[in-house]
Amino acid sequence: MRDNIGDVIGSIWSSTDVSQNLNYICDTIGSRPAGSESAHLAGEYIKKKLEEYGLETHTHRFEHPCWEKEITEFFLDKKSLAAIPFHFSKSEDLSGECYILDNPSEKSFERASFQGKILLATPTKQRHGGMNRKDMFKKAVEGGAIGFIQMSSILGGVLETGSIGNDFTEIPALSCSYETGKLIERMQKRGKGAITLSIKGKKVNKSSYNIIGDLYGKSDNMVVSGAHYDTWDIGPGAFDNGTGISTVLGLAETISKSPILDSLPNSLRFIFFSGEELGILGSEAYAKDYIDSGKTPNVSLMCNYDCTNIKGGVRGAFTSNSMPMHNHIVDFVESRGFDIKMSLRPPHGTDAVHFAHRKIPTFGLAQFTAPSYMHTAFDTPDKVDISGLKNSTAIAGAILVDLITQEII
Repeated sequence: MRDNIGDVIGSIWSSTDVSQNLNYICDTIGSRPAGSESAHLAGEYIKKKLEEYGLETHTHRFEHPCWEKEITEFFLDKKSLAAIPFHFSKSEDLSGECYILDNPSEKSFERASFQGKILLATPTKQRHGGMNRKDMFKKAVEGGAIGFIQMSSILGGVLETGSIGNDFTEIPALSCSYETGKLIERMQKRGKGAITLSIKGKKVNKSSYNIIGDLYGKSDNMVVSGAHYDTWDIGPGAFDNGTGISTVLGLAETISKSPILDSLPNSLRFIFFSGEELGILGSEAYAKDYIDSGKTPNVSLMCNYDCTNIKGGVRGAFTSNSMPMHNHIVDFVESRGFDIKMSLRPPHGTDAVHFAHRKIPTFGLAQFTAPSYMHTAFDTPDKVDISGLKNSTAIAGAILVDLITQEII
């Protein structure tokens, strides 16, 4: 009997496209904010690769709001400093005293008194259980802050970007570098450190595209494999999510050339979502326009690949909405000796969310340890372990083929 899983693993390891796709998307195209020209170029590249692999392709257009930055000025005692406003920051000219909150937590916010001041939140160990940006911002607003600044945790003048929400914030919100935050601390100790800032931006509507490629099986039951291809505007997003793009393209390439294609029990759909960074907008639009409308009513599984490899990371996977599938994957992973940590939990903050909410079983592969340079200009391909990325893609392919051929879904 032919070892289909072994064939898939071998094909992924022998492919040169995994690294080439990552490098082209990140180095040649670069940052890919949803609705931008560079995002459209990335979508065209992905569509071309899917067609090269023999898939039937089409695009799914959706409209969404974006925030365009017009002016950002940030001064400390009249000294101009670099800063980045968070997406949809309130436009305002603001001056005031700064209140520095070290290592923010629920308890430290309860003890702090910063009403009428600009709150500067120092680095928090968010990825290890601390507060995230949205929670800190909410606490800042509730406590009466007139502005919010998040200090980067990364040394070397690095600025981080991201969002607070999908509409204008109640108070101006921006990020500064670690060094700028420390400068503000030192100036305050000397009785100085007045902050003046000016943020101006506008809300605009833009069009983005989900890129879709299909391989048809014997039934209408559809297994979806997805990854988002958009980024923020300041960096090429190699880890987030060039790795996921490379993984899903690798799966499409491998399965399209595999002998199992002739006897696929399920149809396979590969979707590259835009608008994930703005609030998983592309997958939300897809779920409404395709699943809720009945265009693709028989989605039996959604596999999501978001941030699939970095150097030194811990590879993990989650499942939801199917205990039999979870148990089967656990047994399969153990039998194959794959280096992967399994977790049974609902997806959070990824494109799998809108499928899980519709009671569709989901599987997701990612690195459980997100790097500090994510959402910065330094999320570049040199941070990615190509062997590790191929291994993640091979594991993803093996699990996908096993689920399909064993008819677990």
